[in-house]
Amino acid sequence: MTVNMDHIIYAATRITTEQLTDIELNVHYLCLLFDGNPKHKLGYDKASPLYTEQDGARMHTATRSAFERIVFERLGFQEPTL
Repeated sequence: MTVNMDHIIYAATRITTEQLTDIELNVHYLCLLFDGNPKHKLGYDKASPLYTEQDGARMHTATRSAFERIVFERLGFQEPTL
């Protein structure tokens, strides 16, 4: 049986994001969009396991992808088109 790393990362990210309120989830999504420092944002204490890069200030690319997918699913956002 082959385990897909994307599925594992998605599941781990989902476990963490389930602890966040919708407002906290949105705050961290906006932080990603605007490249802000999440450390002093609402819910960082619960979201901190997601921030494994740059001393806890950035998400790994794979985690960010899973996080964005969860935000779209949970908050009903549509993926941005450029």
